[in-house]
Amino acid sequence: MAKRARRNGQSNGHSSGHRRPPPPPPSFLEQYWRTLAIVVVVFMVVAVSAYIISLPSDEDDNGDGPPPVDKAPEFTVTTIDGEQIALAQFRGQVVVLDLMATWCGPCATQMEELNKLKAAYHPSEVVILSIGVDASETDAQLRAFKDQHYANWRFASDSDNVGTKYGAQSIPTLAIIDKDGNLQWLHSGVTTFEDLQKKVDPLL
Repeated sequence: MAKRARRNGQSNGHSSGHRRPPPPPPSFLEQYWRTLAIVVVVFMVVAVSAYIISLPSDEDDNGDGPPPVDKAPEFTVTTIDGEQIALAQFRGQVVVLDLMATWCGPCATQMEELNKLKAAYHPSEVVILSIGVDASETDAQLRAFKDQHYANWRFASDSDNVGTKYGAQSIPTLAIIDKDGNLQWLHSGVTTFEDLQKKVDPLL
């Protein structure tokens, strides 16, 4: 019985030299294929984005420089003193255009800053124009406002849709126009003298 059992153990056992070899370890690609795939996708996205950014903008007229500055909308109005003025007549000077109304509290605050600007530059260099965009206001109201704030520059009613031309959604809106009639800056809200000076100085 002992011999038979030994023979059976020899014939049925799987540990007597017939064991299957262990499978080979996974290759580097098999282990890290997901990581490599993510790296490849990220690289492609970055490369495509860099290519798109490097393309010349449609706004550049020849791809070599910044887009041209827009011309300021032209207008002609009559001041409260009866003088007809046009934007075109101020070529060679920097124009600070103030779109306002006499009932506007921030517009009154803006007068203080414009007075500082008026004192800082010669009239041959910088021209200030205040235009009342409320069609219901009279020249007499504009004159009273002008005198109240010691504003020694031209005031006029908006008889040429200047507010619309300059897209004034609120007041005060200020525009700065360079010596060649280009619109260099447009801003809604009170602007300090210091900020105006930073915009005007490079244009002189």
